Amino acid sequence: MTAELYLTSPYIPRSSLRPWPYEEEQDGLYPHDVDGDGIIAQMRIEDENGEWRVSEKDPRVMVRRKPDEVGGKYYRILGEGIIKNFNGVEIKQAPPKWGLDINRNYGADWAQQHVQPGSGPYPFSEPESRAVAEFFQAHKNIVLAQSYHTFTGAILRPPASKPDKEISPKDLKAMKEIGEVGTEITGYPCLGVYEDFQLSKDITGKRPIWGSSLDWMYQHAGVIAYSTEVWDMPNRAIGRKDTYKTLMDWSEDEQILMQKWNDENLGGEGFINWRPFNHPQLGLVEIGGWKHKFVIQNPPPKFLKQECHKNTLFSIACALTTPLIRIVKTEAREVTQGVFEIRAVVRNMGYLPSNVTDQAIKNKTASPVKAKVVLPEGVEIIGGDVEIELGHLEGRLTLGRAFAAARQMEHLCRWVVKTQGESRTSVTVRAGNERGGYDEKAVTLG
Repeated sequence: MTAELYLTSPYIPRSSLRPWPYEEEQDGLYPHDVDGDGIIAQMRIEDENGEWRVSEKDPRVMVRRKPDEVGGKYYRILGEGIIKNFNGVEIKQAPPKWGLDINRNYGADWAQQHVQPGSGPYPFSEPESRAVAEFFQAHKNIVLAQSYHTFTGAILRPPASKPDKEISPKDLKAMKEIGEVGTEITGYPCLGVYEDFQLSKDITGKRPIWGSSLDWMYQHAGVIAYSTEVWDMPNRAIGRKDTYKTLMDWSEDEQILMQKWNDENLGGEGFINWRPFNHPQLGLVEIGGWKHKFVIQNPPPKFLKQECHKNTLFSIACALTTPLIRIVKTEAREVTQGVFEIRAVVRNMGYLPSNVTDQAIKNKTASPVKAKVVLPEGVEIIGGDVEIELGHLEGRLTLGRAFAAARQMEHLCRWVVKTQGESRTSVTVRAGNERGGYDEKAVTLG
């Protein structure tokens, strides 16, 4: 429903369409397409005490009024909308009609609404977040999760609620190294949410984000997780990377560069030039601004294929980092008449360890690698257990310098079996775990 409303109406819902925390609309300004052009843009109202003025360099650009500036023509800027219970004077911003944020409703470091807006009444209160958690619980083979958001042009990684120093250094190294591959492919920087990508900051310079999907996937499911913020028009226009900023935070010169990009790439169609409109409550206003939905927040159609292509390549690259359990060598040696020692070397051929993260070992969400021998009729085991637990096998991910220490990437398994009769027969060796996959090889006896 949310996606359908987004694509077929002027509204830009972030998450669930369930009204929350208020069941009824409160007083104040709500987004609405008052001029009927199919876009919710901005309104500017001439006001001698306004905070904005028109740029002398480009009439589309609004510039903040200086503290000592007087004597000019000034405006207030509001989102395009309708004011519920307008008293003719006061214009206050209404709380969001759809105030739930599914990406704050997960059960990792969840916090109440007064601490984390949008978090919902309790962790996993919403069917959307709960369905994701249940899917993870039902699919223990999940190794890595990738979700796509907009916008900013950044690959986000956990943790979101705490500093990097509070998680496993090995897990952090893996997330950074895979993220660097993503940067090479997409051009997006890989940023730790808590460390590098703050939507707002408190007096300490940091602001935790509570109840995020990234933290739940890492902390509870024990997998590597990324959220890619697709598309970065402002940074393309300005020629640098930045963290999340609203359009009104850009300087006059930066906004002019964005308009230049709009003119050169979209023929100026990405911006609605300011035009007069008789607002049913406010009287004469001007409506204009960026076509936010399909210029700022999402790629315009001409850039969509390029963005999808490079982000798909990153997803494929992520898949190539997963653990891969393989039986790389088998042999059967006759010890005495009808008695054979079976040997098999089980190796992790992937980059990530078979457990994927240290966190998965800590919270016991990754099963160990096991090897077993499957015996046909007429063959019995006389030495060792049919199934052997190998623990976890390291991948190419290392800590510290290359060649600094030996790593257990492989394991030698042994079984002693006895056959009845002299005819040649074969047994099957199987090995693997849920996250590294399974492999099997036939071994001939005799």
